[in-house]
Amino acid sequence: MIWLKAGGGFTSNLSKAVRVARADTINMIGSCGQTGGIAWPCAYIDAHSRRLVQPDDVDIKEALRGTSIVPPKQQKPRMMMFNCHGCGRFISDRQRFENNCRNCGADNRP
Repeated sequence: MIWLKAGGGFTSNLSKAVRVARADTINMIGSCGQTGGIAWPCAYIDAHSRRLVQPDDVDIKEALRGTSIVPPKQQKPRMMMFNCHGCGRFISDRQRFENNCRNCGADNRP
């Protein structure tokens, strides 16, 4: 959201936004209406605004401490396993290409 500054420009910083007295609201609505803006009550904005934080400045473990939120653990990628064409034993992708099956000697290269 962008806010109207006192000088007539716009800002994304809520603390720099102009605060208009209730008596001057009609004049402000007139000037905001030309740019497509909408006048909101300060009490409403203050009640619903929250501070923005950059993700690099936050430690997730520290931020979630004291809450019941548990982030999911990242799973290790599983090694691809194949069955030997000759005997059916499990062999890895690496074993498929490096040498024949140690049990039956079958060539398992695709």
